[in-house]
Amino acid sequence: MKIEFLGEISQTGKKYIIKQLDKSYRWGMLGFPFVFLLVCLPFYNTEYEVIGIIATIIIFAFFIILSICPRLHYNPKNLTNHYPFKITIENETITVEGIGEDAYICRQIADIKKIIDCGNFYYIKFYFPYNYNCVCQKNLISYGSIEEFEQIFEDKIVRKVK
Repeated sequence: MKIEFLGEISQTGKKYIIKQLDKSYRWGMLGFPFVFLLVCLPFYNTEYEVIGIIATIIIFAFFIILSICPRLHYNPKNLTNHYPFKITIENETITVEGIGEDAYICRQIADIKKIIDCGNFYYIKFYFPYNYNCVCQKNLISYGSIEEFEQIFEDKIVRKVK
């Protein structure tokens, strides 16, 4: 069975992708200081204890600022070639293609963690390594049907409640 979504996604879908990127960036920026803390713990019982504490405070503050302002690291306008343009589901694989050359993903259906039904589109979440640009807009289906899509992924679809 083959299902294909073809065309440019709406602004709502693009904003949802950016929101997911921001959320993952924030978690990454908040997690790094704790890893740094674990690495620096052995230095706290030495003569360099004060330097270790000051360095830890500075690094925590730096990464908290970065997590509050995720757009310091990337600009959503630079992601225009990475938005999905064609998504094909066929033979136990899902292929996501964007306009840019490096906007191509091919994964197994078994790699899908869950599919969030957001009303006008589906957002597909994968297991690690994560891909944040997989939005299947319902009105862009060019081959197959929404019923077939939901039949294939019936155990993975989660309805988003507003």
